[in-house]
Amino acid sequence: MRDSPNKAPLTSIYNSALFLFKVHSWVESTANTSVSIPYISNETIVKSDDS
Repeated sequence: MRDSPNKAPLTSIYNSALFLFKVHSWVESTANTSVSIPYISNETIVKSDDS
């Protein structure tokens, strides 16, 4: 019975770390796609200004 109080926080820490990692990777992939779109449009704007 003494082990359960120690195991519970470890499990919740592991679960929250796993959740944070999933959220981070999802945010990163979403940010990559949304960031690349304005970057491409900025590139075309710069190129059109050049010519």
